[in-house]
Amino acid sequence: MKFSLLSLLTLFATLTSSTPLPTDSTPTPTSSQDIVQELWTIHGLYRLCNPFDTICTWNFQIHNNVGRYAPVPCSLPVVENKEQGIPASRNHVENYKCGPFDLSSGWSGEFGEEKGFTTLTVADVRARLVVQCAFADGQVGGGKVQGDLVLVPRGW
Repeated sequence: MKFSLLSLLTLFATLTSSTPLPTDSTPTPTSSQDIVQELWTIHGLYRLCNPFDTICTWNFQIHNNVGRYAPVPCSLPVVENKEQGIPASRNHVENYKCGPFDLSSGWSGEFGEEKGFTTLTVADVRARLVVQCAFADGQVGGGKVQGDLVLVPRGW
């Protein structure tokens, strides 16, 4: 019995396209974001800047609410960038360590100087989870306390 190469390829294509693979009825998460089932609380967040805006400090406590860590008090200092003329309240900090967390903050004036805001990022690198929150300048100026923020971490 002789089969041409074309007929063998056609037979193979027909078998592989018409035979479904066995599947499990359990849905598979499409990313680590789909399996995050915890809430983090940022307690008592506030920012204080000195009168010359050469240093600002964010103060807060991070609680992941699942027992991975005890609540962690954090202070994130942000200093002015003299070379670029950026005051502390508008400067950025990246990968500042606070216990098991990496902290970052950055200011944006993309909607205009009078509508500036700061985004604060808290990352648990070991668990590959991150939360972010943003505050308009008027919300955190003068050491105003933001109270407790309950945030859903995202995976990466």
